[in-house]
Amino acid sequence: MVTAVDLPEIIPVFPLPGALLLPRARLPLHIFEPRYLQMVEDSLKTTGRLIGMVQPSATPTGRDALHSIGCVGRITQFSETEDHRYLITLSGVSRFRVCKEVDGFTPYRRCEVSWTGFERDRGAAECDDGFDRTAFMDLLNRCFVAKKLAEFQYYLGYLVRPEHQYQQIGHRCPVYPVFLEFPVFLEFPVFPVFQWCPVYL
Repeated sequence: MVTAVDLPEIIPVFPLPGALLLPRARLPLHIFEPRYLQMVEDSLKTTGRLIGMVQPSATPTGRDALHSIGCVGRITQFSETEDHRYLITLSGVSRFRVCKEVDGFTPYRRCEVSWTGFERDRGAAECDDGFDRTAFMDLLNRCFVAKKLAEFQYYLGYLVRPEHQYQQIGHRCPVYPVFLEFPVFLEFPVFPVFQWCPVYL
């Protein structure tokens, strides 16, 4: 388990469009670009094995800017293919706020980050006793049937912890509010976001 003491001020970042990592969730990644192969190898040499996931934002200069908030994950599964690609799983540890990008000699990007304000990410799973989970899941299942999204319904059935179900709804299922783009999800605790979902289903 990664504690606040173990979280460094500078982390490698992987700006990958559409890839959402949340605290205590898991994100499988297929790594094949040379710069990110190097990033994984360098990360595996460290005690924390940490990689920050952050959404890129296109700019006129051609070099993607980075959104202000991302989430760092710890490499908890790793395998290598015969043609030197990596299949890894990141387990979400904590959100971070990008302070500035750090220049260096690595082929991948690194950032100085702040962990302030995200202390709850490293605590117990989020829980909202006032949230009617049964009614929400019933509505979501009916939405899956209506939109012919049986594969999502089947997948969510395997997730026992409610928090993991809600995280994967945001990550995998195309039924969240259209105004909530991926970077915005990182601005909120897990449960309040999905309390709004029935209005938009």
